[in-house]
Amino acid sequence: MKKGLKINLVLLAVAFVLFACSNKSNEQNTDTNTNSEVTNEQKDTKKETSSKNSSTKIDQLMEETSDVNKGLDSFTMIEETNTIETFQEEESHLYTKEASDVVFEPFQLEVMIEQSQPKGFTEEEQQSFEYKGGFYIVDGKTYMKLDGDTWSETENSLTDEEFQEQELIVFDRITETYRNAAEKESLDETEDTYVITFELQPQQATKMDKNAEQPAFEALNNTYKVEEMTVQIAIAKETKYIMEIAIDKTFTYDEDFNIEKDKMTVQQKQVQTFSNQNTIEAVTVPADIKQNAEPM
Repeated sequence: MKKGLKINLVLLAVAFVLFACSNKSNEQNTDTNTNSEVTNEQKDTKKETSSKNSSTKIDQLMEETSDVNKGLDSFTMIEETNTIETFQEEESHLYTKEASDVVFEPFQLEVMIEQSQPKGFTEEEQQSFEYKGGFYIVDGKTYMKLDGDTWSETENSLTDEEFQEQELIVFDRITETYRNAAEKESLDETEDTYVITFELQPQQATKMDKNAEQPAFEALNNTYKVEEMTVQIAIAKETKYIMEIAIDKTFTYDEDFNIEKDKMTVQQKQVQTFSNQNTIEAVTVPADIKQNAEPM
């Protein structure tokens, strides 16, 4: 009997110790959970604060950059676009390049264009797409390269002021369009540049393109869909000049090809680089083009 009582007391003591340890453990867990919740709240607060700070910095940078680039007297822009179209696992590659020199007062413009189809087309299709040419806008006239080596000459229907408005780098308009469609934005730095990145929400990017009223999208409006789109803008720290705008985009649409209907997937990378800010004095039309251009 005593032996049994002793054993029961020992078991009771063990149970008490286990209960006490359990309570202590629960208290520690409660403290840990409370601390964890506080830590998570602090992290969320820091993230929110960091996001707000980043957004404020982007606002300030955009305002400064817009003011500087609106006041340019001249600049060079080179735009290169690489496009890969995939239809039923067959790829076609397209390449275009446009190099422009712009002088604002008086308004002068030189644009050289190059385009090719390096892959996925017949020789005849490649030849029909290949083009090297361009145009000049100088002294109220436009000189444009037609087929072969033939150039045309026409009187401009727009004034210098209207041309200036078209070619002006309106940075706030550019960034506002992308920013309104972005689901995420960030600001990074290198030694010499700021880099703003906009990751666009696909539905908003699709809507943005459809609202652009570009003829290329009119035929695709019913099935056109942006799958992914990112825009990066590089700005020089010292001058606040725009140095580069890079756009990566993947979009799809339904295509009828040889009576076969399927989805066309297009991967497109467009890079615009800017240079020679305020250093171009004039755009000159070569003498032989002026002499031989055919009036239109």
